[in-house]
Amino acid sequence: MKSLRFKLLSVFGALYFVHLLLFSAALVIFAEKAWLFSVAALAALGFSIAVILKIARSLTERLGRVVDVADRISAGELDKRVYLDGRDEVTEVGKAVNRMATSRQEQLREISANRDRLETILSTMVEGVIVFDEEGKAVLANPAAKTMLGLSKISWTGRSDLELVRNAELHEKIKSARQEKKVQEHELKTVLPEKKVLSASIVPLKAGVSGRAGVLAVFHDVTRLRRLEEIRADFAANVSHEMRTPLTAIRGYAETLLDGAYQDPEVAIRFLKIIHRESERLNNLIEDVLMLSQIESGRSDIQFAPVDVAALIAEVLESLTARFGAHKLKQDLASDLPPANGDRGLLGQALFNLLDNSLKYTPAGGEITLGAAGEANSIRIFVADTGIGIPSDEQTRIFERFYRVDRARSRRLGGTGLGLSIVKHIVETHHGQLKLESREGQGTTVSLYVPVYTPGTQ
Repeated sequence: MKSLRFKLLSVFGALYFVHLLLFSAALVIFAEKAWLFSVAALAALGFSIAVILKIARSLTERLGRVVDVADRISAGELDKRVYLDGRDEVTEVGKAVNRMATSRQEQLREISANRDRLETILSTMVEGVIVFDEEGKAVLANPAAKTMLGLSKISWTGRSDLELVRNAELHEKIKSARQEKKVQEHELKTVLPEKKVLSASIVPLKAGVSGRAGVLAVFHDVTRLRRLEEIRADFAANVSHEMRTPLTAIRGYAETLLDGAYQDPEVAIRFLKIIHRESERLNNLIEDVLMLSQIESGRSDIQFAPVDVAALIAEVLESLTARFGAHKLKQDLASDLPPANGDRGLLGQALFNLLDNSLKYTPAGGEITLGAAGEANSIRIFVADTGIGIPSDEQTRIFERFYRVDRARSRRLGGTGLGLSIVKHIVETHHGQLKLESREGQGTTVSLYVPVYTPGTQ
């Protein structure tokens, strides 16, 4: 403001100097009244200086207020405003500064709102998102990406895709998307932080000032989808294999009978018994596959209702009475069992499968215990036996479809390989839990935890 004040004084001083020259000329012409002109000149000088100083002080003060508010706005204090009276240019400058501050405040508010919306969207996405700049350095990653790729434990900002993912093919896809400006797709497998299958979509971003574009990489976790595809393929292969065995036997013995073996009554009867046994095995397999398919797809007609567990156990035991001749049967039922919330038919099927499994894998003379007890909000129904048990390294897979510890023994006993898998899906349908305890050579205990029925539940 000092320079402005000096300029004002200089201008008014020059004007006064011109004015003084004019008065000097007048003094020469009117010498007899020189004193009067001198007094007038000095008075004019003093008045001019006073006016100049007052105007300069007022102007510099007003401009100083404008400059001070502008500096504070530029420092981030967007709520500051210039308050000036008058209609001169300085007031207009102040109003312009106020309009600029208001506009900038609105812009920042909009930018902040957009940023918050973007952060909310990115944080709730199940897909992982990473943005790489034009130099291939990571500048943004959402929580899902950090979890998928284990980025939370490292300093990922500013690192290249090779440092973060360590996949050469993905690196080439990102490079290609950046150069060719085309969307690229890639599927990769990760080992750390855990084994996963990820599908990556790489999208080129708009080129910046340098003319080079960054890329947006979106990662989808398709591990479960690929696992389901493998299970579906294995299921189809296993069903085909399991059906082929009885069909081959049926066709072989039927052809033998047609070739003339039917003329020998003893041979014919033996062959027909084998054909009947294999057809029963095939029928059981088809029924198990259909039941498993219905339960998995949710197409089975499940009717949740209160189920008397003690009565259900008695009913299942009655259907298997003829097979318990060589085994010791014990019951361990708690008194006053509350009703379970479930489908009576499906729970009966699960219990039948468990008992059937224990009968197959418990040697003659072995003991099978069937019991039930209330635990918190569930009812525990368990089948324990003193059979051959299950090796510890096989226990995690025992409820998989067609998985058998001893395939030859299972087929010889007529098992389809689907019984325990059906039990697992029935329990899951009832929102219950399944627990297995087994020691090889000592026996197995399988427990079903089914919710207790409460009025109003379904």
